[in-house]
This record gives sequence, C-alpha cells and structure tokens, in this order.
Amino acid sequence: MKKTYAIATLLVTTLASFVQAAPNTAELTGDLAAVYLNQPFPVLAATPSLIGCSLARPAVLKGEVDVAVAAGATTFTAFGTNIFDGLVLAGGTEAEPASDNHWIIEFSSGAYTGLVKQVTAFSGSTVTVAGGLPVIDKGTRFVLRKDHTLGSLFGNADSANVVTKSGLTSGSTSGSSDVVSVLNSAGQWVKYFYRSGTGWKLTTARTGPDRQHVRVSLGTGVLLTPVSSKTIGLSGEYRGTRARVTLVNGATILANPYPVSTTLGQSDLASTLTKGSTASSSDEIRVLQSSKFVNYFARSGTGATSPGGVVYTGFKPSLNRTGASVDETITIP
Repeated sequence: MKKTYAIATLLVTTLASFVQAAPNTAELTGDLAAVYLNQPFPVLAATPSLIGCSLARPAVLKGEVDVAVAAGATTFTAFGTNIFDGLVLAGGTEAEPASDNHWIIEFSSGAYTGLVKQVTAFSGSTVTVAGGLPVIDKGTRFVLRKDHTLGSLFGNADSANVVTKSGLTSGSTSGSSDVVSVLNSAGQWVKYFYRSGTGWKLTTARTGPDRQHVRVSLGTGVLLTPVSSKTIGLSGEYRGTRARVTLVNGATILANPYPVSTTLGQSDLASTLTKGSTASSSDEIRVLQSSKFVNYFARSGTGATSPGGVVYTGFKPSLNRTGASVDETITIP
C-alpha cells in the first residue's frame, strides 16, 4: 500500500512501513547526549507552515535491554524487576485521549542510537512497541519518555489571547485563533485551536471537550495556519544524535531532526525510502512551497548507489521524473 508522508517541512508518502535502515558507521558514536533548547519558528499570517516536533520531553526512566532482540520483534525486556510497574497508557481514543500518558522508548546506545518507538503496552519489565524492532543487542541503553501532546508541545494556558508556553494566538473562535492541524492515523487532517480560557478544541466543536492530550509524536509535526505574523517557540531536549522513526501510517509528517535547516540530500532519506523509476512505484515526499504541497520521489536508476544499496539518481519532481534533481536545492527548515 502506498503511503504519503510529510517532512516537517516535508510530507512523505511511503509504499511500505519501515524502520530506518542500518546507519552509516559515522553515526554510531557513543551514547545519547541531550541539551535543553528553545527553538523559534517565524510564521506569517494566513500562510500554512509545517512545524516539526523534534525536541523531546524529559526522560522518566533509563535502563538497559536484558535480552537480545531479534529483528521484527515487537517486545523487549529491560534489566531489572518490574521496572515498568505503575506506568499506564493514555486511554480513551486517538481523537480524545483520557490523559497525556503517551509513551515512547528511545534507544540511546548501539547501532540504532536515536531510534524512537511508540509504546503500546507495559508488563513488568517488558515493553511492547508499535512496529517491528531491528536487532537490538543485550546491554543496549534506552530512555523512556512521555510523548508530546498538543498541550505539552504548545502549552495549555493562555493570557491576553496568547498561549503562554509557545506564543500561539488563542481566541473565542477558530477564525480568531491560530489553527493547528494534526494528521491522524487514517491520513486525515484534524484541526484544533486554543479557545481562550478554555483549552484545546476541535475547530468543528468549540464547545466540546478539551483535546489537550491529542498526541503529536516525537519526530512528527503539525501544520500551523497562523492568524497573525509572529515568532512562536517550542522547547525541549535536543538529543545529539540522528533521529530514526518507524513509518507505519499511510501519511505522516516527519520532523527535521536538526535545530538548523537541512536539505533533502543531507537528510539521507533516499537511503531508506522505497525508490522506483516512477512516482507511483516509489515513496513520495511532499514539500510545502508557497502554501502548496509539491510532490517529489527518490528515483532509482543509473548513478550513485545509496547507503541502502539501490542505485539512485536523485529526488525528482513527481510530475517530471526526468527533471533536475532537487537533493541540494530544497531546504528543509
């Protein structure tokens, strides 16, 4: 099944779910380092912008893998007795979670340093994750964190029509507020705004329940349509390592993992996306350009061989597969 994803600052469509392929050896250095950052995002009135969620919430627990994990497994056991006791999941539904207990595991040493997996279950010292795992060695270190939500990422309080944590504009209606669109697991855009003095609401149900616990997973992002020009700010831990995420939905926003701009070529996406001679046989990315999504795909053929072992001629416009490659000409903020 073809999937489309967006990378914060782009959208990507993949033909199949995957875990990032084996990394380059230069990426395998040491344990995960983290520093707290405040990251500014300038936005323009009525101009949609993809905002990446690349800064993490604080670590709740750190541990080590007790038993080596085989490729494709969805569980692993941590060293220690019942170390996950007392931890619960968010409950409720994707559209209306009951709490912000969305959890992620991030591996912080070994060949898959930076791999982030969503937690689907806890049992004693065993954790179940969404999507298959690669080979994980015994002794590999990991970090358990809460995943982001609308409330944790942007804030859940406002003053004078400003959401105090991020600087988003709040209002009594969606028309007077910044609108945050989240891509759900069905590939649908769901729109929210912060209603003054009340909380996060669906644009279609401003008197409905507070949706502050809607998940915005680390490594993904949102589409922001601001009502006014300003600079908003997101904050959290920047982990000094390459980000690796599992793409499981038909459409996903992917965050630029760096606190600075990068290019398609520097992102190394071509080493893991499915490549073909046409857009229909390939994973696609969608880049937001002049408020419109423009599609590109990683074309296979003669040329340099990517780290994934498939000959690759560059990212091409989906509507012009013989056009010039855009690997170094498209910037991802």
